[in-house]
Amino acid sequence: MRASLILFAALALAAGGCNDPAGDEADAPDARDVREDGGGTEADVDETVGHECETAYDCSDGVYCNGVEQCVRGWCVPPEAVACDDGLDCTWDECNEDLKTCVFTPDDARCDDGDPCTGVERCVSTARESGGCVAGRALICDDGQDCTDDYCDSADGACHVRLHDGDGDTHGDRRCFLLDAGGTRIQGDDCNDADPEVHPGRDEICDDGIDNNCDRQLDVHDPLCFGTNDRCDAPVVIDHPGTYLGSTRGFGAEVVTSCGSGADAIFELRLTEPHDVLLSAFGDSETYIAVRDACPGTADLVCAAGQVRARGLAAGTWYVIVKTASFGNFSLTVELFAPAVVEYVTGNDTCVQAHEMVNAAGSTTMYIGSTSGMANDASASCAGSANSPDAVYRLVLDTARSVTFDMRTTSFDNALHVKRDACPGGTEVGCNDDSGSTRRSYLSLSLAPGTYYVFADGFSSSNSGSYELEVTISP
Repeated sequence: MRASLILFAALALAAGGCNDPAGDEADAPDARDVREDGGGTEADVDETVGHECETAYDCSDGVYCNGVEQCVRGWCVPPEAVACDDGLDCTWDECNEDLKTCVFTPDDARCDDGDPCTGVERCVSTARESGGCVAGRALICDDGQDCTDDYCDSADGACHVRLHDGDGDTHGDRRCFLLDAGGTRIQGDDCNDADPEVHPGRDEICDDGIDNNCDRQLDVHDPLCFGTNDRCDAPVVIDHPGTYLGSTRGFGAEVVTSCGSGADAIFELRLTEPHDVLLSAFGDSETYIAVRDACPGTADLVCAAGQVRARGLAAGTWYVIVKTASFGNFSLTVELFAPAVVEYVTGNDTCVQAHEMVNAAGSTTMYIGSTSGMANDASASCAGSANSPDAVYRLVLDTARSVTFDMRTTSFDNALHVKRDACPGGTEVGCNDDSGSTRRSYLSLSLAPGTYYVFADGFSSSNSGSYELEVTISP
C-alpha cells in the first residue's frame, strides 16, 4: 500500500510538470551573485528543505554551492553552504557554480592607500602576513642639493622642493636660498638650523648667551631685553643671591646718588634676615652702586664704583641703584654673608702698636681703618714689595686653624701679607695683591699654632687710604 501511494504521488508530480512547461524553469536550481566580503556567488535556498525523505539523495537540489543536503529522521534539513574565504582582505571570495569550486579574485583597488606618492599597491595572494596587500614603489624625490628638502606632495603626486629645515621648526637654514617657479629668490632665516627653539619669532631669552630670535642681537644687546626698571616704582626684585643682567639703554637718571652719574637701573633687595651684602657690578662702561633704604630717598648707606659692601642690613626691603657712565649693559652680582662683628681700628701704625685680632674659633670680624699717614713697617714678596703705608695686626692661635683674610678698598690699590713670629722681620707665610680687582686682596691660609702679624698695605710705595679687612677663623 505504501509503495502504491509513493508511485501515485510520483506520477501526479510528473503529470503536473507536463502541463506547465514554465514550472520546469521555476523549479530548476537558480544560482545568483551575492558578494560576501564584497564579492562571491551563492545559490538559492534549497527548495527540498522540509520535505520527507528516506536518503540524502532525496534531498539533493543539484546545486553545488548550496552544500550537501542531509536527510535527518525522514526530513530534509538545510545544508551548510560552501564557505569560500582565503583569509586575505583584498580578494573577492566566491563559490563558482559552473566550476564547482571556490574562486578568489585579487582586487588592487582594495589595497590603494589613496596616496600617489607611495606608488601603486598590489593585491598578491602570497602576501598573507599583510592581508594580501603589497606596498608600491614610492616616488623618490632628490635634486642633489644640500640646501633643499625634496618631497612628494600627496595632493598631486609630484616632486617639490623647499628650503632645507634641519630642525623641523618650519624655518629654512639662513645660509640657503632657492628660486621659485617665477624666479623669485626665497632666503632662509633660521640662524641655528640644528635647534628647533631658535628661529625668527621666538621670544628672546636675555641671559642664555643665545640669539633666540635670530635678529643678530644677543641677550641684553637685543632691544627686546632692554630693562624696564628705570623708575623707583618698577624695580627688578632681588630675593636671592646670584648674578643679574641689566641695561641702562634708553634709561634716564632717576636717582641722584653720592657717587657717579648717568643713567640708572633700580633694584629692590628683599632680605628675610640680617645680612652683610656684597654687590659687584661690571658693565660696558664704568659702573657705580648705591644702597639706600628708600627710593628715590635722599641718602646713600654706601656708594662706590664697581663694588660696595653694605654692613648689617636688617631684614626688609632695600634699594640698589646701579649707574653707568654711558648707556649700556651690565651684570650685578649679589652675595649675602652673616653679619660680621665690626671693629673700627686706629693707632696700629707700628709692630708695637699692632691691633690684637679676635682669635675665637668660628668667628668673623670686620676691621675697618685707614693707612693714610702711617709709616711703612714691612716689605713683601708681592705687590711691588708693598712699601706703602701699612696698618699692623697681631693674631695669636692656640691651635691650628684655617683662616681667611679679605681686604677691600674703594680708593687705592691695596695689598695684604702675613708674617710669623716676628715683626717686621718674620717669615712671610702669605702675600696677595689684586684678587679679582686692584681693590681686593685675599688670602686663605692653614696656620699652625703661633703668633702672626697681618699687614694691611698698598701696592708699591704710594698707595694708602681707607680699607675693610674681614677675617674668618674656622670652627
